[in-house]
Amino acid sequence: MSQEHKIEKIALIETSSSHDECLYSQLLFLKEGGYHIILICAEELRSRVAEYGIADEVEFFEFNQNSFIKKRKALWQLRLLLASKRIRKAIFNTASSNTIRNFFSLPLNPRVKFYGTLHNIHKLKSSFSQKIISTHIKKYFLLNDYLLDLVRNIPTGNLQFETYYPIFFPKFKDAPVVKKEPGELWICVPGQLEYKRREYKVLADTLATLANKLSIKFLLLGESDHPMGDGPNFRKYISDLGVSDYFIISNKYMENASFHEYIKHSDIIMPLIHPGIHHFDLYMHNMVSGAFNLAFAYKKPLFLHSAFDKYEDFIENAIFYDNSNLGSQIQNIEKLIVYKATSLYKNEKWQLQFQAAKYLSFLK
Repeated sequence: MSQEHKIEKIALIETSSSHDECLYSQLLFLKEGGYHIILICAEELRSRVAEYGIADEVEFFEFNQNSFIKKRKALWQLRLLLASKRIRKAIFNTASSNTIRNFFSLPLNPRVKFYGTLHNIHKLKSSFSQKIISTHIKKYFLLNDYLLDLVRNIPTGNLQFETYYPIFFPKFKDAPVVKKEPGELWICVPGQLEYKRREYKVLADTLATLANKLSIKFLLLGESDHPMGDGPNFRKYISDLGVSDYFIISNKYMENASFHEYIKHSDIIMPLIHPGIHHFDLYMHNMVSGAFNLAFAYKKPLFLHSAFDKYEDFIENAIFYDNSNLGSQIQNIEKLIVYKATSLYKNEKWQLQFQAAKYLSFLK
């Protein structure tokens, strides 16, 4: 038997145009496991995964067209590809959508074992499509250990769960030279600028109350001018308050090389997720914020609302505040970062070998 046939093939699949930030870590894990990896992505992700360079084969499909017939055709092509490559294990990077449900309506080889990452555990309770998907996917990955604790409160029958942390990224080519003034402290707030996701106005209001001007910049790196974004409103809001100088705001989508370079140069990551925002319960009980994983990836401290102080990862790696002391914590943030630095990221879970071993064991 040739060496090619001795190596087990595995497919890692993303049918949506998002969650590509979770792909690279899984590719690293699978390469550690000695798999021949076929990465299958939606066409929209072609440029974003171009620099990964780990997969043995890469395929792109038009999964997200307006036409139902064309979507169905793309799913059928996916089915044919899995069959032609003799795939026996396939992992859906986003294992919850009508697209995934429709894929499982096709006649599939019963010998193929399907796995998937579940980004929102609430779907196990509320989504009929997820119930259909769960007749085919019996093993789900979750993106934080606190979700593993929370999912135990949901009746899930014979489903099994494990975690991995998507906290490993490639070295992106053509990274820009980032200019940071000497003595300036950067607090990064990743994610699209939307009021329903983060408490931007509370931050601006707090800065307006500070008696002395601080040498601090808040980097709002997510796209702010997309159709659902609140960038124009917020820029006016901070201008009226006279605190615009505290902010660096990204208007458009920032390419990976630039985005990650700014994260690396930041001193602390601030998710800005507060009780009362529309998505707070989701982040508290059902899913993780990408800001958490960016902090974990680059071993940055988190500047986090005290509502999250019951979770192990944040106890180890976060500086906490609440709305009443946010101003004083910002004023003292440099000293707090220095103090916290001695206790950051001591757990073995932050190491690639630990994450890979746990991930690969779940695939057995």
